[in-house]
Amino acid sequence: MAEAPAETQARLAEAVALAWQLALEDPDRARALSEPALTSAEPQTRALAMRNLGYVEMTAGATRSSARYTNAAHDLLTALGDERGLATVEDMLTHLHLNLGAAELALSHALRTRELAERLDDPVLLGWALHNLGTVYHRLGDAEEGRGWYARALPQFEAADYTVGRARTLGLMADLELEAGRLDDARAHLAESHVLWEASRVPLGLAHSDLSMAKLELAAVAGPDSASDPEVIASAAQRALELLTRARSRDIRQPQLLVDIRIQASKAQLVLESCRRAPGPGPEVLPPLERAIAEAREHGLRHSELDGLAVQTELQLSAGDLSGAVETMREQLRLTSELAREDAAARARSLAIGTQIAAARREAEVTERLLLDVMPASIVRELKLHQRVDPKHHEDATVVFADLVGFTRISTTLEPRSLVAELDRLFRAFDDVAARWQLEKLKTIGDAYMAVAGLPDPHPRHALAATLAALHLREAVRAYAASPAADGQIKPPWSVRVGLHSGPLIAGIIGRAKLAYDVWGETVNTAARMESSSAADRINVSAPTHAQIAAYFVTTPRGPVEAKGLGPVDMFFVERIAPAYAADDAGLEPNAALLAVLAGR
Repeated sequence: MAEAPAETQARLAEAVALAWQLALEDPDRARALSEPALTSAEPQTRALAMRNLGYVEMTAGATRSSARYTNAAHDLLTALGDERGLATVEDMLTHLHLNLGAAELALSHALRTRELAERLDDPVLLGWALHNLGTVYHRLGDAEEGRGWYARALPQFEAADYTVGRARTLGLMADLELEAGRLDDARAHLAESHVLWEASRVPLGLAHSDLSMAKLELAAVAGPDSASDPEVIASAAQRALELLTRARSRDIRQPQLLVDIRIQASKAQLVLESCRRAPGPGPEVLPPLERAIAEAREHGLRHSELDGLAVQTELQLSAGDLSGAVETMREQLRLTSELAREDAAARARSLAIGTQIAAARREAEVTERLLLDVMPASIVRELKLHQRVDPKHHEDATVVFADLVGFTRISTTLEPRSLVAELDRLFRAFDDVAARWQLEKLKTIGDAYMAVAGLPDPHPRHALAATLAALHLREAVRAYAASPAADGQIKPPWSVRVGLHSGPLIAGIIGRAKLAYDVWGETVNTAARMESSSAADRINVSAPTHAQIAAYFVTTPRGPVEAKGLGPVDMFFVERIAPAYAADDAGLEPNAALLAVLAGR
């Protein structure tokens, strides 16, 4: 029997959730579980699948493809309002920007992760956020600040009994101590971290731990206060090689980690070779070192190659081969210059990619702000989720038309620039009124302003909200007309006529170009006739609207009035709020009782 669509979607969602749990220890399986969900009909499932794939790509070193998945997931999760999913994506963006060398951008994402984690009261998410802040400050060169954030992350992971977080944080704290030369502290952190990684059985973490312990072995015999006995040094180098061999044997595919392991292995081998050479080395000493240098060159381990050349120079000088030493030093200088150029180019590439990611994010934010200026937030969300907004039938809403009286005559008395400025001031005031009473502005056509109450989200008191807005539209024009004119100019005698009608309509977006949210139906046509049948400084409503507001407003019946295309229609002028529901003598502001009715209480 074929599986029902709902069951298929549920299975995809379960697979995506499992993939996130497996992403660190089994990235191949996480990818296999997530990819089918990219075509899911559920936006939430698609978003989390993209998040998973972004993480898998990031751990594999595929920064560009990781950025594509992660940014797409960020947009969808933002539209869905999924703060938990968004926190995990902000965490990933922190690491992406760190990988690109854009520490400042990484810091902004780390702070955003912390903000979301604190709001969600999730100790694991908060632990990662604090861990990320430590990593960012460490990368910025502030080791002390980084150490402080790591110390704050540990209690969060401990409270949640989250082994992986504790192991990772302790390992990074060990790296900080190692860089500072505090080897005993580094060794203590590493020992605890390694036990935790063994308990979690995460290959990537165990490989990191092996690498760090190998670095510690080499550091212990490299400083000025280290042992001078060649056997002690050789023993440490041998232990480092064994640790690095174990790290390489683990199932890891992270390119940077593999490179680091090879670099450290080359260094350990070079230390071992330098310890084993006898005083006044014979010709048998150089070949192993040369092979090590050649292997480093073959694998592109340029820093290891440079280390090998330095040891080779020392060997040649001690053997009295001055010409060979000079030639090797020239090779060192060439490679050093080449590495400097490559590092500069890599930093430039990283900065370019980081800038592209930031620019894409800024562009998306600007686009969303522009969309929100012309469409309801819920419609923008649907458009982002589904790339379309299907027209919907609404059983009852109230359409408002407001038209400036005498506009044609006034337009002949003003310069075009002045006329547009006048309209802008009036319509800005109308926008404020619409926002206050939760009306959705639809459009302006010349001197006409159109809005609707009860869309796109239903409002049980839409007619009441629309009528209150109409009163304030009229008052805004009255106040503007009575205000002093600028620069001694004569202000036009502005007034407005308003029309309202309530009923069913269709709302949505049609077409592909110049998208706009609009409404259609007989209700719209009737509302337009209410406005054209109104009078200057008057608010004209139809019988259906009047039936919903009559108890709360003072109205004047007009009887049947001939309306173009409709014939005789009962109409009413709205004068003011009824005294029992007014907070002022003019009947403009609603009191607490009317506001309670408006809120549906």
